Amino acid sequence: MINEQVMQQAQSEEAAPASEAAEVLVNNIADTIWTPVDEGGAFEETIQIWDEGGPQSVGSFAGHIIREQVDRLESGATQSGTAMELPRDDLLFVGSEVINEFYEAIATQIKAGAQTQVPFPEGEELEDSQGEALIYATEAYTGTNDPKLDTEAAAQTAVQYLSQGAENGA
Repeated sequence: MINEQVMQQAQSEEAAPASEAAEVLVNNIADTIWTPVDEGGAFEETIQIWDEGGPQSVGSFAGHIIREQVDRLESGATQSGTAMELPRDDLLFVGSEVINEFYEAIATQIKAGAQTQVPFPEGEELEDSQGEALIYATEAYTGTNDPKLDTEAAAQTAVQYLSQGAENGA
């Protein structure tokens, strides 16, 4: 749902597919997003997160959960127990996928009758909102002081991807 060209670029700056670690990370976070709260997930909380500030809240939450899960993945504190190194070049791919999962979970709840205080976007506004959330996710992640991340390069890359997507998709 984020502009298709942005997603393609996020998946591969040099035509390389996302790493296995990135796929595992996205799947782990998606499981958390779609699992009910009473089973240890965050499904029902996605509406609350949205209502706290729309794309800014979703992006901030996504950036922090990604950082938490990167640490778990790299330390081997996952269900498999096997540590995996996440190439930091894959973070934009991970962020865009996680943002997409959040938005789909929110839309699913709205379709089921959940009410939001902050209007949920549709159409082109939805893509813009997801892009905005991705920027906030990037800011939140870079604020976690990941010692393996070049924060300035990560921020520049995110802005570049989003601006190229806007130019090509608008």
